[in-house]
Amino acid sequence: MDDAQQSTSSGMRRSGRKRTSRVAAPREPIPGELTEAESSELNELSGEESSEFDEPAHRAKCAKLEVEVSSKRRVTSARREESLSLLPTVPFDVLMEVLARLRIADIIALSRTSKEFRGLLLSRRSISVWKGALNAEGCLECPADLSEPAYAVLLFGGTNCYNCRRTDIQRIDFGLRRRLCLRCMRVGLVPGKMLDTYFRGFDPVLLELIPYTHYCAYSCGNDYSCGYNSSDRYFHRDDIVKIRSSLEALERAGDPTATDEFLKAQRDKTSTIISTVHKYKTWAENAADRKVVESESRVWKTIPQPW
Repeated sequence: MDDAQQSTSSGMRRSGRKRTSRVAAPREPIPGELTEAESSELNELSGEESSEFDEPAHRAKCAKLEVEVSSKRRVTSARREESLSLLPTVPFDVLMEVLARLRIADIIALSRTSKEFRGLLLSRRSISVWKGALNAEGCLECPADLSEPAYAVLLFGGTNCYNCRRTDIQRIDFGLRRRLCLRCMRVGLVPGKMLDTYFRGFDPVLLELIPYTHYCAYSCGNDYSCGYNSSDRYFHRDDIVKIRSSLEALERAGDPTATDEFLKAQRDKTSTIISTVHKYKTWAENAADRKVVESESRVWKTIPQPW
């Protein structure tokens, strides 16, 4: 009985204790963080500024900045052009000494920068520069029917098609003295057997005056393919038109001696071109192989070796 009363009284004492609820401590503000009042005030200010935004004034300011930037660019480009335009005024001997140290590709690029450089580098006074640069590349002697600049452009003037300017035309046709893409070969080349179809009244005997190639292009589905045909000769339309125009002009002049001299010179020129095609083609192929080997060797040197 006493034990029961004691347990009851202890339970009443435990239940009579007051339970206090824990109150979370106030969070300390993070440095740089805005309070609620400051945040609401900032939102109000930003709303007022956005509502009073002057769009015409903003556009005028942007236009003014664009004018200032474009004027600065024009001044910079003008200074650059002025500095380049002054280079041809350097004493000729000094300028030739500078140009003689350039690679052939750099000389070609320089001749395309301005009229002054083009006129200077294409003049007879600069032939020594072209010859020296071609010799430095190990090129064969310049053909008699081409000037040194034309020969350099054919070899190192880029891989563009001579007609449509399409890029990555690696093969040089030394018979036609051109780089031609497959499409331009298909359109621009005339088979010797079909000459009368394309040029009515043209004497086939006069084909001895025109260089030719054995390479042709033919349609292959939606694309073109290139092939070698040793049984037929393919002439470029422009060369045929040029020879026919020259002969017509000589006939109108009525000078048989000049006509005979022209025919003989053109026949010798064509014979020389055709007889040297294989030599120049072999050199170009070997030069391309050397270029690939040199490129691979440079890449190989950049790779760290394990030994």
